[in-house]
Amino acid sequence: MKRFRREWAAAVLIALLALVLSRTGVCAELAALLESAYQAEETPRPALRKPDLPVLNRVTASPASTASPVPSDTPRVRNSGGVSADLGSLLAEGWSYALTGEGVEILILHSHTSECYRDAGSGKDGRSSDPTENVTAVGAAMAEALTALGWGVYHETGVFDSPQYAGAYDRSALRVRELLEEYPGIRVVIDLHRDALGGAATAVSLDGVSTAQVMLLLTTGADGLYHPNYRENLKLGLELQQSMERLCPGLARELYLSSARYNQHLCPGSLLLEVGTDADTLEEAKAAAVRAAEALDAVLRSGQHTAGS
Repeated sequence: MKRFRREWAAAVLIALLALVLSRTGVCAELAALLESAYQAEETPRPALRKPDLPVLNRVTASPASTASPVPSDTPRVRNSGGVSADLGSLLAEGWSYALTGEGVEILILHSHTSECYRDAGSGKDGRSSDPTENVTAVGAAMAEALTALGWGVYHETGVFDSPQYAGAYDRSALRVRELLEEYPGIRVVIDLHRDALGGAATAVSLDGVSTAQVMLLLTTGADGLYHPNYRENLKLGLELQQSMERLCPGLARELYLSSARYNQHLCPGSLLLEVGTDADTLEEAKAAAVRAAEALDAVLRSGQHTAGS
């Protein structure tokens, strides 16, 4: 009898508590907060981190012993994009958009602006708000190299992942749209990030310089997002990967094709570059950015991509 009374009292208490929460709107508010957090970013960032990515260890040997040139007709792609693609045919077709060499034609930005490297003095949990030690500094090195090679570059240094990480791609998309309107000649949009591979570094020695590796991430929108020109992005990505492998064997990692979108629908020359990991140093990442800039220059100067050729 006593047990029955205890259970009955507990049931009444739970019912009263549920009624109070319902009347005060606490449950609804909590649900709204959860829904807002879920919808804040159109595609959650973890989709970039596939558990089956290869574990890469730091290599200090010469390029000849760390990697050998890969034939330009042999794309290295991990296809998780939810679509089938004849990569060889896409590479043979080539990217369709010509650059003139006049005005701003290349945009570099950082949706996850605070990503930093292992030697970041103020870095915490792989993040730093200091633009001299996070990916902003790597983007600056790439922009400087491309400018020196004769290209018009706009380096967007705005912060998109603070005060909230969620929604970073939504905020960066707004800025990209503004810049595409302000600079209608932009043909290439590079969203430069820093990868994380569970503490694994990627650096290789290129011409005696310790240099982080670069992973190109391209998207298809197969998750259900509008992305009509993904093939053009992929063509440019494939060409850039091949250019890196010809000029700097060992620099390029396997290209990763994702079913997400990451704002790559905004421009048919959109690329996401993962330059190094949180186990690489800032200087290794800067060195990689310069070499990637040289490889991109080679692609853009090819007859197929220069207006008037």
